[in-house]
Amino acid sequence: MHKQRFQFQFANQEIKSPIAGLVFLKQLAEQGHYKPVVDRSFPLADIAEAHTYVASGRKVGNVAVVVCGGDTGG
Repeated sequence: MHKQRFQFQFANQEIKSPIAGLVFLKQLAEQGHYKPVVDRSFPLADIAEAHTYVASGRKVGNVAVVVCGGDTGG
């Protein structure tokens, strides 16, 4: 078994591990430089509808599945 190497460049920042990547994204979000686009969100009970929506090709951002509570923003 060999260890896979993790490394990529983003915004002239070299990211060497998944944790470093998450920390970097967190910093960008806190500074207001990263704003994810969520097209729609669905409660977990409607996962089949969420899948159908994604497969339809109509989405223009990410689709979130809400696991517990929260606003689904439909």
